[in-house]
Amino acid sequence: MGQLNAEKLAAAQIGFSTRFMQAFRNTPTRHELLATIIPSQNVSEEHKWINPVPMLSEWVGERKVQKLRLDGFTVKNKDYAAGIVIHKNDIADDRLGLYNAALDQFGARAARHYEKLLADVLIDAFDGNTFKAFDGKPLCADDHDIGDGSAQDNKLTATLDDTGAYAEAWEKLLSFKDPEGEPLDATPSHLIVGPKYREKGMELLQAERNASGATNVHRGTAELLVMPRLTGSAASYWFLVDLRSPVKALMLQIREAIMPDSALDTKERWSRGELYFGAQGRHAVACGAWWTIVGSNGTT
Repeated sequence: MGQLNAEKLAAAQIGFSTRFMQAFRNTPTRHELLATIIPSQNVSEEHKWINPVPMLSEWVGERKVQKLRLDGFTVKNKDYAAGIVIHKNDIADDRLGLYNAALDQFGARAARHYEKLLADVLIDAFDGNTFKAFDGKPLCADDHDIGDGSAQDNKLTATLDDTGAYAEAWEKLLSFKDPEGEPLDATPSHLIVGPKYREKGMELLQAERNASGATNVHRGTAELLVMPRLTGSAASYWFLVDLRSPVKALMLQIREAIMPDSALDTKERWSRGELYFGAQGRHAVACGAWWTIVGSNGTT
């Protein structure tokens, strides 16, 4: 049996971290597509969302300006962490390769962590129990306030089996207006569904002809994005979104990027002959611009 020493501990930390980060970086992710990424410099950040900015108009008299909303909201960063147990004898005996598969999986799952949190926002989109838009309403609601006191609706209840509902979602997303009555120019780019509606989404967006044999007018009108976490009570949820907008319906605020711990934990588990290799990050998710999304809970 080899002898565990500081040199072997340091080498193990470097090897584990390198393997973890290689898997982390090589894992395809979608959080940058799904969300507006907001760098954070503090424990929490106050976001004073701007009302949709006005269109240019002829400059007569005073220039038209838009003030920041006073009803901003604060998003507090949270700590996230996970880890795997390493037996100290495996380090002492130079058997680090035993953990390659576990480290690969650990890094890949850590890379998808942000998307998991963004899926949580969509799962809560119709209830608003945890996440609310800046106007205090659920992300998808029938009475959003754009700042002029009038209500605008980005919520449906029809299933995706009703192709008329998809057309209605398109119409809604194109119809949202700023306080001046100008269109907000949100344009659908992606249809987000769970596994239940994967085939229906492919049929709707990719088939040349519909079920009756007529030309499929919806073909190519959006890209399909399947989120595996939309299951259970959220299995029938679907969302038509504008993911090309500079401000999106979902927001990811990052204070500390996900990284492996700087050293192996040699204290808590030492009496059991175990070490701890972990990774952590500090970040938060929130609702962003509700006028870039139309969602249906699929209840009718």
